[in-house]
Amino acid sequence: MITITRSLARLLRTVLRKAGLGKVDSQADAFVHIASDSHDLRLRVAGPDMGIEYRQHGELPTRNFILPVEVLATIEGRTQEPVALEPMEPGRVKLSFTERGVSQLLERTYDPSLNQPTWPEQPVSYAENSADLWSALRDAVATTSREPTRFALNCLQLCGRGDIAATDGHHILLQSGFTFPWTESLLVPAKTILGCKELATGNPVRVGLAGDWVTLDIGSWLISLKIHRSSRF
Repeated sequence: MITITRSLARLLRTVLRKAGLGKVDSQADAFVHIASDSHDLRLRVAGPDMGIEYRQHGELPTRNFILPVEVLATIEGRTQEPVALEPMEPGRVKLSFTERGVSQLLERTYDPSLNQPTWPEQPVSYAENSADLWSALRDAVATTSREPTRFALNCLQLCGRGDIAATDGHHILLQSGFTFPWTESLLVPAKTILGCKELATGNPVRVGLAGDWVTLDIGSWLISLKIHRSSRF
């Protein structure tokens, strides 16, 4: 059995909504992959061009199962009250929590064979930046176009010299002074989760590169963005 708080379920649901990871497509729900061991608890959700992971350190029983994202709406709340998650068998999980003083016991079933995106490749090392990088990403995302065009105006350009460039085709925002562990200019999707207030905790922001993925490490969260190598900026 794994226990999380109702407020964590609410925060995770908010973060996933801003990341655009509530649904993989119109047919199948996205899944939260839940894994724990003697070191920590990890909650992961992956999409075609993004991955989100929440980490919580602590000694826990070894577990590895999935939970449909839509279940978060059922268990979320504003309190620190615990929610117990107990996998029963593949495709079935039991949830227990308290709602306004009344004990709730629910079971959810799902199809564990649904194809889900694999977890992004993760860096072995990171370059550290101050918390200013998080607010810079927020400003950059606000400058981009919301719709894809012939040019990647819905992306951010992260330059190896330490610049972040963003444009909507009419205005451009260029911010400098950051440290990225690559030499070229990379394009990543301008997701509204970047710079969001929910994760603006004042922690340093570490940046890493592995394969086709840029990963941001901020506090308890990992945010992986797929590089648009074939797009033009």
